[in-house]
Amino acid sequence: TLDGASSVQARTAGAGAGGAVDVYADTLSVRGGSSLGSSNRIDDVIGSGAAGSVSINAGTLTLSGASSEIASTTESSGAGGNINLQGTTLSLSDGARISASTYDLGAAGVVRLDFSAITLDGASSVQARTAGAGAGGAVDVYADTLSVRGGSSLGSSNRIDGVIGSGAAGSVSINAGTLTLSGAGSEIASTTDSVGAGGNVSIYASTLTLRDGASVSTQTRAQGHAGSVHLQAERLDLAGGAAVSATSSGSGNAGSIDIQAHEVQVDGGQISSGTTQSGRGGDVRMTADTIALDHAASVAASTSGSGHAGTIAVTAGRLTLAGSSIVAESSGSGNAGAIGVNAGTLTLADDSQITTSTSGSGKAGSIDVSATDAIHLDRSAIASGTFAAGAGGNVHLAAQSITLDHDAYIAAASFGSGDAGAISLSAGRVALTGSSLIVAGTSGSGNAGAIDVQANAFALDGGSSIATTSLGSGTAGSIGISADTVRLDGASISSTAFGSSDGGNVRIDARQVELVNAASVSASSFGSGRAGNIDINASDRFTSRNSSVETRAPGSDGGNITFQVGQRFDLRDSLVSASVGAGGDGGNITIDPRHVVINRSQVLAQAENGRGGNIRIIVAPGGSYLLSADSEISASSAFGVQGTVQVVGPERELVERPEELRSDFLDRASLLGEPCAQRLARRSGSLILGGRGGMPVTPDAPLGATDAMGGSTGSSMLAASTCGG
Repeated sequence: TLDGASSVQARTAGAGAGGAVDVYADTLSVRGGSSLGSSNRIDDVIGSGAAGSVSINAGTLTLSGASSEIASTTESSGAGGNINLQGTTLSLSDGARISASTYDLGAAGVVRLDFSAITLDGASSVQARTAGAGAGGAVDVYADTLSVRGGSSLGSSNRIDGVIGSGAAGSVSINAGTLTLSGAGSEIASTTDSVGAGGNVSIYASTLTLRDGASVSTQTRAQGHAGSVHLQAERLDLAGGAAVSATSSGSGNAGSIDIQAHEVQVDGGQISSGTTQSGRGGDVRMTADTIALDHAASVAASTSGSGHAGTIAVTAGRLTLAGSSIVAESSGSGNAGAIGVNAGTLTLADDSQITTSTSGSGKAGSIDVSATDAIHLDRSAIASGTFAAGAGGNVHLAAQSITLDHDAYIAAASFGSGDAGAISLSAGRVALTGSSLIVAGTSGSGNAGAIDVQANAFALDGGSSIATTSLGSGTAGSIGISADTVRLDGASISSTAFGSSDGGNVRIDARQVELVNAASVSASSFGSGRAGNIDINASDRFTSRNSSVETRAPGSDGGNITFQVGQRFDLRDSLVSASVGAGGDGGNITIDPRHVVINRSQVLAQAENGRGGNIRIIVAPGGSYLLSADSEISASSAFGVQGTVQVVGPERELVERPEELRSDFLDRASLLGEPCAQRLARRSGSLILGGRGGMPVTPDAPLGATDAMGGSTGSSMLAASTCGG
């Protein structure tokens, strides 16, 4: 036991190497400000020789109290000694410490701990540090169980008590069965405050738990690049504000974060890489069978300076977010990083989000999500946005099934001068319900991106919509849907421009297209720009029930609408319109199927002052054309030139134009003589009314009476008389 500021030291003040300190004991206690170690300084005399090593083998090793320490120090060009501690139990408490340090050119020694159980509590520490040009030493820990709590720390740095060195900080490596960090300030970290690089932090454990504000981190606050964080575990748990981070607040680059585990659970915790100055942010990579983010948990890569943010890559068999986020963002001139997700299934619920954004001149990163099975968003979002001059990132999703429910949305938006990104979906099935939304929009001078969907089955219902919008001078993006079947039930597909720009085009390619229950497909311009065109290609049939397909432009030219249908074009209680207001010409409508049914519906290409559009219906050979009397086909203009309506059949062309009726009606006198003249010299005929024979007049009337011979009463004979006879 060492107590009361006692010490055991091996020191050199000359060129010779210092001696070693070797201790073997069942129990060793260092307390009350006592110390055990080696150095190359004696009083004020500094030697150039290497400090000796410190080796302790004890069943139980306890350090307690401030200034109680096991240390190896070099203050010259001589190397610091290594510290090797092993045994069954190691306990540090109340500010005790184990350290290997250098203040000069000499490299600090290595700290190596090998125990069954290690506990750091009460602001205790295990450190390898450099305050000179010499490299900091490494920290290597081996334990069955390791607990760091109560504001304690384990790590490396190039700062000692305010003195900053230029040497590189050493690495930190931990191998443990169970590793637990708990409490604010409890940390495993490597930091650089100079031109020297920070050390890497590597942790290998069966179970790794961080909770209640504890952290694992690497950081640079100067020119030196920060080290990386590597975590490998069977199970990783972050809870209660715990964090894993790699950051840069200087010109040095932040380190990367690499997590590999069987199961990752982040409950209110954070995994992040960021830069606030010119240094580049580090990448975040997570690979696991199962990853769950709950209760405002986050995975983030950010930049608020000129440095570019790092990327985020997540690979999991199952990835679930509940009230949580994966975010890559830029608020400076640096670009935001991209987000890549590769999973078996991806589920976002309870206002979760995967987003990239820029609020500065930097570009927003892209989002690429790929799932071998399903992507499901429930009241959640996947979005890319730009709020300034930077361009927005693209959003791409690919899976067997993509479903959005309960106000979920996928968005690419621009709120500034930067162009918004594009959105593309590729899946066996894409379904939106519960007022969900896929939107690419701009409210500034930037252009909106396009939306492209490719699927076997595509379905929108319950007030859901796909839309591109422009609220400013930027153009609205186009929409392209390619699927075997497309069904809209009380839902909409629209491209709309409200400013000076043109509206985007809408194109649907499918075998069958069905619109029901007030569904709509539209391309509109409510400003000075022209409305976009709508092209619907259905190799089999197009069906609309109580729905509409419209291009609208109250103040400019209307867009064209084209239906290319292989078999049946069927409108029931529906509207197809390419009409405009006072400011432009009506759009043209072309319908080209084999069979046409227009029942209680309208096909309109109308204008107020401009020219009415042209309507052309082309019926394929062997086809049919059915138009109900209460339907309307019109290409009129209230005050301008009338458009034309053409219905083209296989052998005829019918034009909506009134024809003059013939004036040479049949002569009645030539066909009909006077009745009496016609009957002269003819034999008179007769008509016998035989009665009903007992049959009622109507099925529910009583039977009539009959006479004894079986004839019905009331029979009579009318004889035809000859004229004049």
